[in-house]
Amino acid sequence: MEPALSDGDMIWVKYLDIADVKIGDIVTLEHPSEGATTHRVIKMQPLPQGGYLLETKGDANFVAEAWKIGADERVAVAVARVRFAGYVVDFLGSALLISLAVATVAAMWVRRRRMAHGGE
Repeated sequence: MEPALSDGDMIWVKYLDIADVKIGDIVTLEHPSEGATTHRVIKMQPLPQGGYLLETKGDANFVAEAWKIGADERVAVAVARVRFAGYVVDFLGSALLISLAVATVAAMWVRRRRMAHGGE
């Protein structure tokens, strides 16, 4: 999505009714087998049976995707971004997991030593 979004950016979204989504909005849509995709809406076409056919495309992509969105569905629309905050969150999450693993191993080691010396 360069230049609007960069790798590592964190976005905040607001869930809107599909009827309130506009061409140019950056939306995040979930594909059942491929995960989430965040792209810009380039076309919206009402469907005869209700809902919309959305076309989305990454700003740096050449190919668009089509999505059928039901009339009662809500869509995640980007409302703000923080540059590179995703990297910070990933780092802190990794550091937290490593810290928890080290603390668990240390607690197990201390308990084992106490038991070996007749404690507990």
